[in-house]
Amino acid sequence: MKTSAKIFAGAVAAGGSAVLAAALTRWELHDIALFLGCLVAAVILSAVKIRVPGNSATVTGGFVLLLISSVLLGWQATVMIAALSGIAQTLILSKKTPAPIQVAFNLGSLVLSSLAACGAGSLITGTN
Repeated sequence: MKTSAKIFAGAVAAGGSAVLAAALTRWELHDIALFLGCLVAAVILSAVKIRVPGNSATVTGGFVLLLISSVLLGWQATVMIAALSGIAQTLILSKKTPAPIQVAFNLGSLVLSSLAACGAGSLITGTN
């Protein structure tokens, strides 16, 4: 991996970690059953990978639960679910063991993109 790619992956991982830390300090869980349901479903859907034809990439359905949780649970719970589903997506049913930086990058990118989606949704709807 080139140095610039390592720096980028490290920055994404660090950004995701910072968002997770902020979410943990501000998190107020109001509906544990809803959170656990979204979490379990997101992890299961993230573990099931669908191959993209003509490419080595895969996609998962875990993002659907992230969108649902962003509306129903708020950004703090959504980034927690994103982090765990990112780990599941990277580690469960993988054909080869990913490097730690790959796991950290995937986790960070899902956390950051989930935070951005929650923020965009709040701006569009005018809610917090």
